[in-house]
Amino acid sequence: MVSFPVPDTSSVLVTVSRGGNVVHSRWHTPSTRNTAQIEISITADMVPNAYVTISVIQPHKQTANDRPLRMYGIVPLRVVDPNTRLDLTLTAPDELKPDDSFEVVVQTGDGKPAQLTLSVVDEGLLDITQFSTPDPWRAFFSKLRLGLHISDLFGQVIGVNIGDVFKTFAIGGDAALAAYRRDRLHDEQKQRFKSVSLFEGPVATDDQGRAVFSFTLPNYVGSVRIMAVAARGNAYGSVEKTVPVENGFDGFAHFAARVAPRRPHCCASYRICYER
Repeated sequence: MVSFPVPDTSSVLVTVSRGGNVVHSRWHTPSTRNTAQIEISITADMVPNAYVTISVIQPHKQTANDRPLRMYGIVPLRVVDPNTRLDLTLTAPDELKPDDSFEVVVQTGDGKPAQLTLSVVDEGLLDITQFSTPDPWRAFFSKLRLGLHISDLFGQVIGVNIGDVFKTFAIGGDAALAAYRRDRLHDEQKQRFKSVSLFEGPVATDDQGRAVFSFTLPNYVGSVRIMAVAARGNAYGSVEKTVPVENGFDGFAHFAARVAPRRPHCCASYRICYER
């Protein structure tokens, strides 16, 4: 349901579009005063989002109000098809030790076959690069921009006073700025230590949607993130689990040394004597 204010004796053009295609459009005559309500039928070809554009046009001879003769508005509609989501369950040990061999089991929520990949990566490295577990569903069904070419004289009218409106106002956001700054890290900052990075795939599940992966963890202490990404037709999903890697104890080596030379030279900071 889309609601918007309308003057009396006005006509309304309602257009529903997805990307650069018009899904449907029609003229609407408001049946109530001040506010119009229009129902929009949701169809499969509107996934992942559509735009509803409203043009309200008043008669040229009207003098009952001081509103513009032409008013225009756009509102996005988010459309989600549940059949495009692929739910996954990941089963892995709650704790690992260095040089351990372990198994990871991934199961689809509906018990149907799918293809997937599995990664086991050092959590410290992921923190340095601010890496998030891939979400293919969000990537493939992200919001589409309005692709229609809309002509209007507004830019020419306002240009009489301040010039071209499209050179005066900047249209757009900075959603990609943070990702761009993260990518500017130098290579030497990204590889300060040897990391854990294990990968397998793509692998097909069995008929019940189950897949088993086997890995051997290297000599590493910290935590790892296990990430699974799956696809089946037009459905996508991902799941993750963070597992600590501990060796069972923390130890520090302590030793003391004393050298008594004939000509000692001592360092006051460490109190170690040695012979020149």
